[in-house]
Amino acid sequence: MLIKLAWRNIWRHKRRTIITSFSIAIGLALALFFTAISDGSYGKLIAMAVKLSSGHIILEHSTYRSNPSLKYTVTNAEALIEQIIKLPHVVGYSKRITGPAMLSTSHGTVGGAFDAIVPDLDRKISLLPKSIVKGTFLDKEHPNGIILGLETARKLKVELGSKVVMTAQDKSGDTVQELFRVQGIFETKSTEIDGFYFQIRLARAQKMLRMDSNELTRLGIFLEDQLYQKAVMKQIQALPLVQSSQVAVLPWQEIMKALSSYIAIDNASNYLFQFLLFLIILAGVLNTVLMSVMERTYEFGVMLSIGFHQIGRASC
Repeated sequence: MLIKLAWRNIWRHKRRTIITSFSIAIGLALALFFTAISDGSYGKLIAMAVKLSSGHIILEHSTYRSNPSLKYTVTNAEALIEQIIKLPHVVGYSKRITGPAMLSTSHGTVGGAFDAIVPDLDRKISLLPKSIVKGTFLDKEHPNGIILGLETARKLKVELGSKVVMTAQDKSGDTVQELFRVQGIFETKSTEIDGFYFQIRLARAQKMLRMDSNELTRLGIFLEDQLYQKAVMKQIQALPLVQSSQVAVLPWQEIMKALSSYIAIDNASNYLFQFLLFLIILAGVLNTVLMSVMERTYEFGVMLSIGFHQIGRASC
């Protein structure tokens, strides 16, 4: 009986029912739309960030994060790569030696951070080769090549083929210098990257910094999608080679904390907006229900007087 009465009451005022249903549908559609837009933008942002960085998952020496010195390196990189590349959802990897350095020319000196890479690996997974605006990306034909950001090149007043001197500290802590030639200039539209970051070849860096050919400061793992990150991390951490060595398995959130914090804050503001939207819709629905009940107060009184007590219990 109650279901029958409720159904009749819904269609007693068709216009009011349609308007209420339409408002609920619009609210739900907006919530789904903004959630989808946010997830999509986060996914693209993360994909771009990890391709400019080292990957979705990063392997480092357990002490390197607190003390970024070349003394703390991953010494069994090749053996780790052989095991990790076989795991599901892993699509690539990058080999890195990173650290602070200075670039000098006759026009001045610029401080920054360098990445020593394997060009053939990064060309497949990194966005930087696509950001080259002058010259070419690193290759085997130019062992002394270096690529700089557009802002760094402007500060040093260099062009393609210009000589630059790189100064850094080797594995023993001694200051070393090497001469490089500008092979390419990139532009990412990021002031920090274009004015602070540069790349050289891994083999050249290992020789310059007196490191073994199997030593890395960072091994990056790239996945099909960042949604597989936690599952793949557990599989890597379970590898006997990882457990028996001083290797830390880190997510990209640990390396790029600023980006991770931005996404968390933006996501929280999105949920707050959806909560307020549902409050507005709920107020409209409650108002409709209240009007429907008040209009039928006389009818409910008649039904109660003839012994239909379920109305009284339902209204309570």
